Amino acid sequence: MEQLEFEARGLTDGDLRRRRLHRLIKRRPQPIVALAVAAGLIYLLGRSGTRVDPSQVAVTPIGERVTKNVILVQGSVADATTKQVQVYSNSVLHVAPVANGRFALPVQLISGENSVQVVAGGVASPVHRFIADIPRTDVWVALSRDNPPADIDLHLELPDGKDCWEGNCSAPAAFYQDDLGTNTDPEHLTVVNAPPGKYRVWIHYYGTGPPGSGPVNCNVTVRLGEGKEQQVYQSVLKAPGDRHDVCTFTLPLR
Repeated sequence: MEQLEFEARGLTDGDLRRRRLHRLIKRRPQPIVALAVAAGLIYLLGRSGTRVDPSQVAVTPIGERVTKNVILVQGSVADATTKQVQVYSNSVLHVAPVANGRFALPVQLISGENSVQVVAGGVASPVHRFIADIPRTDVWVALSRDNPPADIDLHLELPDGKDCWEGNCSAPAAFYQDDLGTNTDPEHLTVVNAPPGKYRVWIHYYGTGPPGSGPVNCNVTVRLGEGKEQQVYQSVLKAPGDRHDVCTFTLPLR
């Protein structure tokens, strides 16, 4: 299979910074976001001293196989002062709030092998690995953010010009999925049997929730060809009405 190529698009301003996640082992990792696998555990480079302790950070068992596109990763932390945890799903970082020592976060899966690990400060849960028996996708785009009350929309423009997003995703091959129907992050769009042509990904700060929602840090993950090629983009949307073009890419494989 040929490698998918992303066609870079001019970003709207300095807030949009592109980070590329290289495939582990085969490529040299990025110095800032790189992930390493050692002794079956996932670590963030530069976070020395992180230890695995399931008595301090516990994840509810997921099982060996699942049949859903999205699962709820939930568990507990022993430190009562913990306000949030980092959830790493297939090397993609999400942030989940902690209340009364408990956390819960919907996580999108990919077809085949998946991995989940939760980190709180310098302590991590064991890595949970499992198989997702779900349809394969040609295009997989996900949005996560650090400010849940803010209303951020994820858009995928198809080659025929149709704009697929939460309010309108009627294209035959494209599907919008909003977590577990909870209207919270992360949300994602998938395309099966993707038609050829150019695709565009963009995000829009549609509105705000309670007072003080303010700027929103967004992560947009784009996977093509069942994860053969993956990129993560970061963006800061400052206020309602703000929008950023994330990237464009062209299918089929070249």
